[in-house]
Amino acid sequence: MNIKNMNAKVMIISILLLLGSFLSYSQQEYGILKVQGMSSMQVRPDEAVARFSFEIIQMDYEKTIKILGDKADQLKNTLKKAEFNEENLETVMFNVNINRIYQRGQQKDSGYVARQIMELKFPYQPENMIRLINSVSGTNTGPGIMFSFQLSDQQMETVKMELITMAVKDARQKAEVIAKSSMTFIDGVKEIVYGGITGPEPQMLRVMESTAAIESNYGGFNVQDLTMKESIEITYLIKAGQ
Repeated sequence: MNIKNMNAKVMIISILLLLGSFLSYSQQEYGILKVQGMSSMQVRPDEAVARFSFEIIQMDYEKTIKILGDKADQLKNTLKKAEFNEENLETVMFNVNINRIYQRGQQKDSGYVARQIMELKFPYQPENMIRLINSVSGTNTGPGIMFSFQLSDQQMETVKMELITMAVKDARQKAEVIAKSSMTFIDGVKEIVYGGITGPEPQMLRVMESTAAIESNYGGFNVQDLTMKESIEITYLIKAGQ
């Protein structure tokens, strides 16, 4: 064997052994500490969603559809007159089925039943709620109305950023307490696992199922704050205390 080749092989083996020893030493020198950072916040909903529901039963299919369409158009015009943005009114459900009834234990077809649900999002303010209820209840559109209260996209993003910051600080504080108690110190971050914001379903409130008039001295809604939560798992690198 050539002397030069032998020396090169010996040098390569030496480098690999040295690198292996260094990695083994590094792995033994560092430990890991996994901590779950948590945060929560009470937030007042800033957006209301009005859900209008219609149900029409007629013997003729085309007449059923026409009456339902007329009521939807009337609702749109009513909202426009009440200074709501009618362009934000969206249909979220529409279906037409055979209206089946039972007489003396036997099923019988009795025309058609059409159902439509429309939603309108608007800034939550007591005066907006009262204005919408009074405007709709004064018509013959006859929708059932249900309100839900939630965070707007802009507010949700702001809350999300605050919760993430709070969760990271919480994880760091916990890690420092654990490290100090175990006579180690934090020397870096190995991994971060983000769980994602969680919160309750939007609050729901059924207002009316008919066109019964709302009293002019109506006192408003008892809208509760939403509890939003965040969690982040952070894995820290730790060393024995100096």
